Amino acid sequence: MSLEKFKKQRDENLRREMISKMLASFAVTAVVVVAVVVNAAPAEPAAARFLLLSAVSTEIVYRVNVSDPGLTITEGSLKVVIESPYERYEEPLELGTSSGIHQMVYQNSEYTLFIKAKMGFGEETLAKKSVVASTTLSGAVTNFALDENIDLTTNPQQLRYKISTLYDDPQSVVSNLTLEYGYLSSYYLEYDPEAQPESYASIPITSLSQDSWIENIPNFNYVVFIRFVAYLSDSQVVILDSLQFATPFILSASIYQTNLGSDFVEFSFFAEQTSKIHAAFMVNLYKDETLVDHKNVEIAASSSSMEQDYHEIIIRFDNLTPETTYQAIL
Repeated sequence: MSLEKFKKQRDENLRREMISKMLASFAVTAVVVVAVVVNAAPAEPAAARFLLLSAVSTEIVYRVNVSDPGLTITEGSLKVVIESPYERYEEPLELGTSSGIHQMVYQNSEYTLFIKAKMGFGEETLAKKSVVASTTLSGAVTNFALDENIDLTTNPQQLRYKISTLYDDPQSVVSNLTLEYGYLSSYYLEYDPEAQPESYASIPITSLSQDSWIENIPNFNYVVFIRFVAYLSDSQVVILDSLQFATPFILSASIYQTNLGSDFVEFSFFAEQTSKIHAAFMVNLYKDETLVDHKNVEIAASSSSMEQDYHEIIIRFDNLTPETTYQAIL
């Protein structure tokens, strides 16, 4: 049985069992309002790297990743600086992955890109790399963006992304180009970081600059794999660019009433997560609008074994008043 089918069957069995127990008593109402504190990993110095730096004809295409777990970068100071012997250009950056395009005005010059930021002791260079104009086949994914019409607060089952591409074929060697994409659950990738999708869907690329939409991406901690592929007239296949990005992070948690006495109630708390996240939850118990008790629940970062990514914890509240309605909120 595949992991997805196993997890789905397991979740269904658990939910049926919990529902049958809940129907036996109505004295306590459990309402799930998730409030999660995700603890960061141990502090590390700020770091930057170029995921892509390419010249597509006379356009510089860059993709960079900047991390600052120790919060050492002065807010608003992170930027990319593009320099040639004859010009200098700056563009602000955000933490995480950013991409951009810059026109090479002086096509015979070398351009150098610097990732810079202020960190308390003046401006520092976190990374730098150089590029020159290309006279051969070149191409890149210039941007990817979640459909702005999707409301993540409604927890949609599927997502849609716009993928922007740019290519140049000055020697006319391309027979056709495609944008190919696939996806894998982050759970599979924790178990096997080198895993690749078994199949890719493809979209024809017919313009030098094109926006394409990829559809039906599952919205539950998936990683999307993108590759921009050129099929040449001599039957060679060239991957012009490739990248991966994660769908918005979702931490699944719930509580179910499992046991009820004259002055106590027990809930089963369930949480499913990726292995590297340390999460803290709080279950509040209310009588009318008054908070009468609370319980803290912590899920430590687990190992990479997928069998340990599903947690069940029993939460018990004692000294309750008989014949009284309470509300538990996670």
